[in-house]
Amino acid sequence: MHAVDLADPEAAVAAIGEVLARHGRLDVLVNNAGFGSLAPARGSYLADWRATTAVNLDGLLAATHAALEPLVAAAAERGVADLVNVDSDAGRRVLPVGAVYSATKHAVGAFSESLRQELAPAHVRVGVVEPGITRTELPDKGDGDTPDLSLGELGVLEAADIADAVLWMVTRPARVAVNEVLVRPVEQTSRHPGELPVKRDTFRCNEDGDLAMSPTTGRSGAGDTPPVRRCFGRTPSHRGQPHRMPSDRAIVIVWNSRVPPTGGRATLR
Repeated sequence: MHAVDLADPEAAVAAIGEVLARHGRLDVLVNNAGFGSLAPARGSYLADWRATTAVNLDGLLAATHAALEPLVAAAAERGVADLVNVDSDAGRRVLPVGAVYSATKHAVGAFSESLRQELAPAHVRVGVVEPGITRTELPDKGDGDTPDLSLGELGVLEAADIADAVLWMVTRPARVAVNEVLVRPVEQTSRHPGELPVKRDTFRCNEDGDLAMSPTTGRSGAGDTPPVRRCFGRTPSHRGQPHRMPSDRAIVIVWNSRVPPTGGRATLR
């Protein structure tokens, strides 16, 4: 498993190269990174928009571009290879907040479907996982609210649930291509995180990328100019036992590991 700063396209390409150098092949690529907010467009920071597109779209494109030929080669050798993009149910609908985030997720869906059609004759399966409301750790900075995921009666997925979906997709028989999986908590109806009740405490990200509360000022430190957004997102870590992949496959699961320009840690989608 390789932690990659997807805001740096060269780092994404280098991660693919490391796997090829170590294993001589690449059988599975899971693009699992994301960054963004549910803030209104008015009053947003352009730097936040750029950070969102850098991770959610540019980084995914760079990793995928580097992996295409190795995946085709692996499929020719073993009969099948897999590319999975972890997207979001925000890629199916839009809200009056999170415009740029939703735009990137719609783009990932369109990109994946086009690749699916192109790579099907080469037996490279392309799939998309679209999680609903998920309890995760994707810090972000700015003015937006975060959904209150502590409200258990609303229903919230765990990151392990998304990992299960990915694992199921890439372990199907070679003749089976699962191209799209929408995963929501059982109690989620039409609600999106942007429509849920929000916590009124303000959070900031410390130097380790963890969350710390600042309930009075909403500031992350004396040197910060913008106010701090609350946090939402997904993380590659999950509770419980690790998921097991077949040991004969070379796999890359990429997520963002560096603190983005606006100060949060983009860990997952």
